[in-house]
Amino acid sequence: MIRSTLWKKITAILMAGAIGTLLMIGCASKEASQDSSSHAAAEDSIADTASTAAAAEENLSEDELKAAFSKASPYEGKIKIVAHSASGDETFILDPNDGQGSSPDSAVTAQDAPSSKIPDPGKINASLIDSKNNGYNWIEVTGAAASSTLHIDGYNYSVWNMLDWKQNTIWAEGSPGSKGIGEGFAYFLDRTTRIDGFRIYPGFQESKSLYRNNYLPTALDVCFNDQVLSFNLEDYLENIYNDGEWYWVDTYLYQPVYADRMYVMISNVTSYGNDPDTDCCITEFHPFQY
Repeated sequence: MIRSTLWKKITAILMAGAIGTLLMIGCASKEASQDSSSHAAAEDSIADTASTAAAAEENLSEDELKAAFSKASPYEGKIKIVAHSASGDETFILDPNDGQGSSPDSAVTAQDAPSSKIPDPGKINASLIDSKNNGYNWIEVTGAAASSTLHIDGYNYSVWNMLDWKQNTIWAEGSPGSKGIGEGFAYFLDRTTRIDGFRIYPGFQESKSLYRNNYLPTALDVCFNDQVLSFNLEDYLENIYNDGEWYWVDTYLYQPVYADRMYVMISNVTSYGNDPDTDCCITEFHPFQY
């Protein structure tokens, strides 16, 4: 009788433990299910964001890009172009208004300079990632789209890469066989904004080999709402920057423009490699105020 009573107590304890364990498992399963749902929701959110960005890049058709330029009038002000080598030691002033280049000692602080606030090119920090140097105010871009983007599994060549201040990310156009000519992109601002110029890091500037083995733009058409600016750098850059050394080019507008968007179209390209890929690349492109 004692054994029977003891056995009943042991059985009751074991059953209670089993029920408790089952309840714990049920709660854990519920929590795991909730965690799984949360992770799935987060992944869906990320996927939606990625899809939105991808869709934004596809929204700019070549017809829309060309239409933006066809409706615009030529920019009537003068411009000044300052090209910088990677070392920061070599600066070349270009004045497309008279077709002449000049030495680093002239021009940007000369009487005909757009503004006394223009940074002295000799003092500009050579670092690619230095986004707050010498009075620049980099204009925030709130939307971006491209006429085409190169798609390769495992790689990201989004138009947004031109805004991240990273030397190893690029926008690469994706129009087969075009080498980028006629391709372009658009930047959208959240309001009408004064634009005093823009900076471009042409080509794939992560390494000398990548720089040489891809096309880079040498002539651009830039449209600010209703004004279009065109210039060609090839004659100047061919003998200066053909060694695979990365560089950037600042373009200053004598007369600022006011716009809530800008379109950029590639009108000519070059490559310094023997057998380059047919994609045209831009590492960075930033509009600025000063």
